[in-house]
Amino acid sequence: MYLYKYRAINENTISILRDSEIYFSPPQKLNDPYDCRIGIKESLDSAYSKNAVIRDMVDNGGNLLKAWERMDRDIEECGILSLSQDRANTIMWTHYADEHKGICLGFAFSHSWMCDPNQYMIGSSPVNYHGTNPFISIIQNCYKENYENGKPPPWGEVWPQMMIGGLVTKTADWEIENEYRVIRKMPGLVPFSPDSLREVIFGLQISDDDKNTINGILALPQYSHVKKLSVVRDVLNMRISIPEPA
Repeated sequence: MYLYKYRAINENTISILRDSEIYFSPPQKLNDPYDCRIGIKESLDSAYSKNAVIRDMVDNGGNLLKAWERMDRDIEECGILSLSQDRANTIMWTHYADEHKGICLGFAFSHSWMCDPNQYMIGSSPVNYHGTNPFISIIQNCYKENYENGKPPPWGEVWPQMMIGGLVTKTADWEIENEYRVIRKMPGLVPFSPDSLREVIFGLQISDDDKNTINGILALPQYSHVKKLSVVRDVLNMRISIPEPA
């Protein structure tokens, strides 16, 4: 599976290629105000106020509320690598690749890289798009499943669901991005194998100078395998396409 990173041509983009490192952003820098900030504690408060079963469970759950607050903090401290499963998205090219003057990097990251504990990786997942707060149903289901026991739901079952929900959930408005994420325990630069870079796609309006700069880096031996492609207009369908070289 190839995953794509749309980029403007700037020093950060040059460093991705030159240094074979890619940046995992903290949630606070993501452009959706609800991204990684839906609020587990607030969701629990809402469920508590509306559902007698959850009220009973929370009231008998001891320090459960503190556990939810800790989970919110864990989410805030993570690093997010946002990618797309679509390389020919006109809106993405406009928004993230400098109005088609940039490039799109196609990666084939290995599973071992995306889950490497030495790099503090947590894993990867497609983004889930919701029109309403997804934590409410997660909380309700977790409590209902364990209500007969009269105990809070097992933490080992709840934590993965809530963390995944918190890190890979966005509002339905962003569904067009077809996003896929790699999650790390902390933000920062992470090295990747040059073999992971498989395609570099040049935007419709990239300048000759910028194209020459990128081609100069791709001439390095570690990138000899990389396929270079260019976006073209598909006039009949009023979209863009990326044809394979003849």
